Amino acid sequence: MVDTKDDLPCLPYDILQEVFWWLVLNPTGEALPGYSPDPRNQLLHLSHVSRLWRQAAIGHADLWAEVLDPRDPSSSLFNLIYLRTRQAPLKLRVKLKHRKKSDESPVRNNAQWDMMLSNVHRMSVIAFQFKWSEDVEPILRALEEQETGLLKDLNLKCSSVFRSPRKLVLKRPFRTERLRALYLDECIVSPDFLDLDGVETFSLQRRRPSNAEVSAWWDTCFSGRMSSLRRLSLGYVRSFQASNDRMLGDVFSAPPNLALLDLTAAIGPCVRLLERTPDLPESCNITLECFAFPGDFSSVDEAGNLTRSLISFLSRLWSPTSCATPYLEFCITDFSFSLTHHSKFGRTIRLTVHFEEGDPTFLKQALHHLASGDHCPTLGCEEAWLRLSVHIMNRDFAYGIHSEFVRFLTKSRFGSQLKKLRLIRYSLGMPLEGNDNRWDEMNLFRVKPEVEGIVLPSLKHLHLGDIVLTDPGFVHDLNFFEQQRARLQCPVDIVEAVEKRSGVLLRRPL
Repeated sequence: MVDTKDDLPCLPYDILQEVFWWLVLNPTGEALPGYSPDPRNQLLHLSHVSRLWRQAAIGHADLWAEVLDPRDPSSSLFNLIYLRTRQAPLKLRVKLKHRKKSDESPVRNNAQWDMMLSNVHRMSVIAFQFKWSEDVEPILRALEEQETGLLKDLNLKCSSVFRSPRKLVLKRPFRTERLRALYLDECIVSPDFLDLDGVETFSLQRRRPSNAEVSAWWDTCFSGRMSSLRRLSLGYVRSFQASNDRMLGDVFSAPPNLALLDLTAAIGPCVRLLERTPDLPESCNITLECFAFPGDFSSVDEAGNLTRSLISFLSRLWSPTSCATPYLEFCITDFSFSLTHHSKFGRTIRLTVHFEEGDPTFLKQALHHLASGDHCPTLGCEEAWLRLSVHIMNRDFAYGIHSEFVRFLTKSRFGSQLKKLRLIRYSLGMPLEGNDNRWDEMNLFRVKPEVEGIVLPSLKHLHLGDIVLTDPGFVHDLNFFEQQRARLQCPVDIVEAVEKRSGVLLRRPL
């Protein structure tokens, strides 16, 4: 089909509009190259190629609504794009430039901003990054005064460097019955002013101290007001104070469709928040990232209590038979450890703890509680995998945690039944130097007085990566194990030479 007036090949009208959408907005999620033209000008250029292209571009009102920007330096261009949006839902995505407090807010006394704010009732997305309260107040007042039945995504981010989050004072509730996603970053909004029943994604991020507001939002998520919630993210909680609004006898339950709980906090607030958390759905994935530095607890006993509470919460999730794991990941470094639990029905539980480099206090406590029968993960199949990565450069730290680490591998319900081990890395301290007797006590394959056979008594398969095979300490340990294998009557045979770099190196003879 050929346009006889323009003499250009023609695509179907709807496909041509889809091409424009991809070209201007780049829906792949990749950043546009630095030399890419401004999307507003690019769209205007596309509309001047031919009559058909012009009709296709102008007829796609949603496309013009996407590129409408009140910061446009050309008022004539802004007015032209605004007219072409017709009645399409608008999207306000603005990141204001940093300014001094004495400078006038760009949102005030500006005809283009006034036009945008008068059309808040047409907006489906508001993503606004600001520094000063006077920048965001006009948007809040417009949300209070207008019906916002189309609003689905509200994202407010404060980029100030103050010690406390920016508190946004609302005078009346927002009418946001279609709101599906709510993101609050370094700003405080009371949950009482929002219609949250339809919210599916909620994110509250704090990098500065915040108290009762965190508790109020956490309780709101489990009070029944956010029954549609699917993804909950709470980040960088450094302090926590329980809200007094939660009365004895109140019924709290997790949203039935909650699929992700993501919490990043200091160890104390993390434990206190989890203590206020009701039972979660079995399909809910959980990601916990904690900071356990000396300033976060006053004594070793307090660190032990916090660790016990944290591991106890996780054990309630993975102890049921339905949550047994066929695949467990464990990673230790000088300053962090992570544990990832994959259940046989698809749920993932990931715990990451950051501590002061070389300080074994918290990690020893965690390994001690993980080794106990009540808290240890349950195997989900006869031959479950353990994916293990240990990379410790501080030899004193390695020696300090090694006994608890071995106890976890040998005495825990999981380690004693483990038959498959994928060793990604196993490096304890720097390569051998001089005569350090403690090094000889830290051998993954060395026989211990309290253990029969090797450290993992049920091991059948050992998979090693290239990093492991080139590590001097591990090769030394593996060679020692081979030399002592016959004398120790170990039930594991080496069936492939180390030089072949094979995946399967050890297996139980048939």
